[in-house]
Amino acid sequence: MPLFEFLSQHFLLVGAFVVLLILLIVTELRNKQGSASRVSPAIATQLINKENAIVIDLRDDIAYKKGHIIGAWHILPGQLTTNEKLLKQKTTPILLTCQNGFQSPALGGQLRKLGFTSVYCLAGGIDNWINSGLLLTKGK
Repeated sequence: MPLFEFLSQHFLLVGAFVVLLILLIVTELRNKQGSASRVSPAIATQLINKENAIVIDLRDDIAYKKGHIIGAWHILPGQLTTNEKLLKQKTTPILLTCQNGFQSPALGGQLRKLGFTSVYCLAGGIDNWINSGLLLTKGK
C-alpha cells in the first residue's frame, strides 16, 4: 500500500518521471534507427585499411584544405545525397567525418535511408582524429 500512497500524494512528480522516461526511450530508439554507427579513430583506421571504406569529409572548403584524412572525398552536406559518384557505392563502407562529430550521424541516417548498407561516423570528428595523434594531409 505505501507505493499507491506515494503515487497518489506525488502525482505530478511521478507523471513528470514517466514523461521523461518515455522521451528518453524515444530519443534512444531514434538514434539507433536514424543515424550511422559512431566509431573511434582506431576502428575508423581499420575500416579504411582493411575494408577500403570511403571517407567523406563534410566540412567546408577552408577546413578541408587545412587538413583532412588521406584519400577523403570532400562532399558538402547539401550535396551528399545527390552525389552521383557516391550513390554508386551503396555496398562499400562509408565513413563520414565532420569537425566534431555532431553533424555526421544525422547525415549517415540519410544515406541509410537511400540504401547504403555500411555507414559509419567518426566519433568526435576530425577533432578526435587529431587528438588521437593521427595525421591529416593538406591541400586539395
